[in-house]
Amino acid sequence: MVLLIRELNTGDVMRGRAGKIEYQIKRFGNFIKVFFRNKLGLAGIIIILAFTFMAVGAPLLTDKDPVRDENLAGDLAAPIWIKWLPSFLGGNPSLSENFQPLKANFADGIQGANCISDSSYVGLDWESNFGYEGGSLLVSFKRTETGVLYGLNNVTVYYDFHFPYGSSPRRFYASTKIFVNGTFQTYVKKVFWFYNLSEPDPSKAIVYNYTEGRMLVAPPVVRIFIQRLSDNAKWYVWPLQNTTKYFANGTIFDITEDWINVRISSHDSDVRTIAYNGVIDVSVETFKQTPGDYRYGFDISFVDKFNSTIPVNTNIYIDDVSFYCAGRAYGLLGTDAHGRDLWSQLVYGARVSLYVGVLSAVISVVIGLIVGLCAGFLGSAVDEVLMRITDFWLVVPFLPLMLILVSVFGPTLDNLIIIVGLLGWMGFARVVRSQVLSLKERAFIEAARAVGAGRSHIIFRHILPNVMSLVYVTLASSVPGAITIEAALSFLGFYDPVRVSWGRMLNEAMFIGGGVLNWWWVIFPGLCIALLAMAFILLGFALDEILNPKLRLRK
Repeated sequence: MVLLIRELNTGDVMRGRAGKIEYQIKRFGNFIKVFFRNKLGLAGIIIILAFTFMAVGAPLLTDKDPVRDENLAGDLAAPIWIKWLPSFLGGNPSLSENFQPLKANFADGIQGANCISDSSYVGLDWESNFGYEGGSLLVSFKRTETGVLYGLNNVTVYYDFHFPYGSSPRRFYASTKIFVNGTFQTYVKKVFWFYNLSEPDPSKAIVYNYTEGRMLVAPPVVRIFIQRLSDNAKWYVWPLQNTTKYFANGTIFDITEDWINVRISSHDSDVRTIAYNGVIDVSVETFKQTPGDYRYGFDISFVDKFNSTIPVNTNIYIDDVSFYCAGRAYGLLGTDAHGRDLWSQLVYGARVSLYVGVLSAVISVVIGLIVGLCAGFLGSAVDEVLMRITDFWLVVPFLPLMLILVSVFGPTLDNLIIIVGLLGWMGFARVVRSQVLSLKERAFIEAARAVGAGRSHIIFRHILPNVMSLVYVTLASSVPGAITIEAALSFLGFYDPVRVSWGRMLNEAMFIGGGVLNWWWVIFPGLCIALLAMAFILLGFALDEILNPKLRLRK
């Protein structure tokens, strides 16, 4: 009989739990029905879901890294759709796009490559098993006779291409690999200089210094050029002597012990600046006449003027030739001052705003809820101490304190979330306290105390469920504040250096990229900040209308 009673009690408990779960499901379903009849809340949740998809699906929306992928196009490139706008709206159909006419590793030669030589002693061949997979281009000079010098021997290897756009590229990049070897000899070089012209003893007035080394007998001079075929204007953009030494006009060339990596870049400047590492800035004046036909190539000269007593063989291997023009129009939103994709920055910026906004709001609401519950329910000294602490933080200037803390602890996102959360709970704590003071005097709380309910039971089973509507509304309405605070700090320069946010985009647009001229760089992140903040505000209004009994009765 006892076992039967226990089974019945267990069944009653299970049915009671199932009934509670069924009641909660039905209650949530009714809430969803009411919520979807609220147009403001529905609009807000659609916008939030759209930005959530943007944040979560960022790798699907773009394959570019917003920080690391630089030089994707010319710096400050316009969006591609600018080309399709009418001219009175700022459209420019002639803007150049990314263009790469040449990229080859000489496996079978470059399609369309040509060679011109003024000497029968220079040979051109495809070397199939040297240096890199796919082979390389071999340009060689050979002299088998002795007692004779062949002087200067020139060869030009070039590739012609057509540039199709009506405006010059923002900049161009070129690269190749070069290896030099051949017949060499040892040398002794005597260096002297006068250190004291007034010294009567000549042996003290002149100092001699002898050095030993090796040099190519017939050293080469390599120059890379771009030529405009319409008027045959020619620009030499890389002389080999910037990265190696060569014996011509009194300078010594040593044979290379490894491949030389040649990198060339141009900028919008009329100033020619040749750096020691071989990187050169040359004006985009090269592509002034567009569209048009152009030539990219190598002028190679072998200098056979120094030693006729031995046969000579000098080899130059050229591989991985690339020529790339960075356009003035790119992607959905163009590029920033470093050639990074603005669309990818906008997409990944949604992650930062949602991450900062939601977590900061959760931290501030949780702290405010705990402080408000303790102050309102416990009262007396606890209430007095907690409220005085709350009043102190309420009167502290928020923005100066925020700037100081971010400067001290660093502008990382985690620090920003913690700081915003710790400084945003005071107002909600006072609201919760006032609500708890009202609730704990009501009859159902007195009834719970009369049957022996403890403090924790009363707080978690009776007080907390009655203030949760405030939690939901405050949580939704606190997110916009955190989003705008992050955007404001990033705009002032306090942004995480490894992540891109909408506020950082505005900062770089205004202070680096000339945001007034590149209006798309400012408009779209600004609209995203406004839309996401507005969406959470609309959601907060909708929740307040649904969960607030006074508003429900009024309607």
